[in-house]
Amino acid sequence: MLSNNPPIADRLAVENTDLLAEVDGLAKRANAAPREIRTDADLDEVARLVTDARAKAAEARRKAEEEAAKARAEAQRQREIAERASEAARVKAASRAEDRAGNAEARAEAADRIAAAPAADLIGQTTTASGATATGKTIWSYEVTDYDLIPLDLLRPYLKREHVEAAIKQFVKFHNSTKPLAGVRIFEDIRASIR
Repeated sequence: MLSNNPPIADRLAVENTDLLAEVDGLAKRANAAPREIRTDADLDEVARLVTDARAKAAEARRKAEEEAAKARAEAQRQREIAERASEAARVKAASRAEDRAGNAEARAEAADRIAAAPAADLIGQTTTASGATATGKTIWSYEVTDYDLIPLDLLRPYLKREHVEAAIKQFVKFHNSTKPLAGVRIFEDIRASIR
């Protein structure tokens, strides 16, 4: 994970300058200490130097461990933040997807309304360059798919008398007296024919 913090070694050096100064002091004392222990005074001086060095090393280790613990805690905190952000991002993504679904549903409803609208409503009114106005007009039309299934009783109010009589005339011509027709008397009529 990227961080804006300097490397840990640099941070420890900056945060522990007083400890480093003490370690430098110990190093100077160690350099000044006798190379060989010949007297009790030499032994005391080296013993104090070793004791102080161990104490400073323990202090440095303790501070480094504290720093490591802080860094681990911060890393865990950042992971939790990232996890919450990830969950929030999923929620946001789900919310965006839900918004897109709502928009798609609205578009579908608009398309359904357009599909259900009469065609003339979709055409609207158009004015040409010459000034003529063109509009759409809905006219119901039909196509006969099976004449035998047409219920003629429903059509009776719309048939003109001369059309009904023309249909009866064709019926009588074809069937003669072999097939009766309700409401119609079929008979022979003799007429003279001169040539």
